[in-house]
Amino acid sequence: MAWQGGRHGPEDFKKVGNKIRRFTIEDIPDEMTRRGWFVGAALMQRWFRNNRSVMSPLVKAAKVDARSLKLHEVDEKIVTMAWAMKFQRVIDGMNSLRANWSSAEAKKHLIDLLIKSNKPAPVVNKDGKKIIPQWRFGSLPLPVRDIEETCQVNYFKIGSWHDPLDDFSAALFRCTLKIAVTGIVEHLDDQGNIRIKIDERGFYIRDTYDFNDDGYISQPLGVWGYHWMSRAIPLASLPISTKKKYDVMDLEFPGEAYRVTNESFQEYRKKYAKGGDFVIYTDVYREKLSSPIVLELKL
Repeated sequence: MAWQGGRHGPEDFKKVGNKIRRFTIEDIPDEMTRRGWFVGAALMQRWFRNNRSVMSPLVKAAKVDARSLKLHEVDEKIVTMAWAMKFQRVIDGMNSLRANWSSAEAKKHLIDLLIKSNKPAPVVNKDGKKIIPQWRFGSLPLPVRDIEETCQVNYFKIGSWHDPLDDFSAALFRCTLKIAVTGIVEHLDDQGNIRIKIDERGFYIRDTYDFNDDGYISQPLGVWGYHWMSRAIPLASLPISTKKKYDVMDLEFPGEAYRVTNESFQEYRKKYAKGGDFVIYTDVYREKLSSPIVLELKL
């Protein structure tokens, strides 16, 4: 990726003599905002505001019940599906899920969810047999974290280094698009054979906002400066300052830019006891189906 931006006139900076205040890690959201990357900026600003907290590997891997997350551990407001659907890679992901959501693995997961769900108690019919009445599986008006645990059935990974530099890359980069379904369940016999008529589906995104590394090399996050942003990191570039904007005294020439890695944010967190990781959930984009999708399964 070529360098973005360049040297600018004195009107662009608060100068001291022929120098300006050094660009710091807290200036990155301002540079995102200047580029129109408002969602990416809002997420990073929230991370800076949060008290220091490090996301556990289990939370990052979605191995804990989403409903157990505390308020400071989750954000369900900043990223919306209306915003995400402005990007073609999200539309492509939704189309892929529409076409391929009912894989063998998804059906197996659906069966597990059906077994765990709050189906009605059996009743005795006129022939004296115990039967389970028809019932609705799933509910898309529920909060998204309830949907995550009760009727989400498949997912699609979005994001690669080949994607354009835009607000989606700044905000989420790599994330998980998920699909949930709801429909009427009918028991066909007392042997566990059921029919589900799926009449609505919903799409939402889950991601984690953290700067934690799981290898020996800290993940690179590009080169940043006033009117600069590049994915390419020159070997000669200096690390970004992790000082707060208000206590920075270092000066630089206009046009300087600095390499940023996950370790930069880890250093900031240690220094100021700020910087809290959190899970991102969007709202749910719901689609009513004109014709139900009928599946026959065995519980």
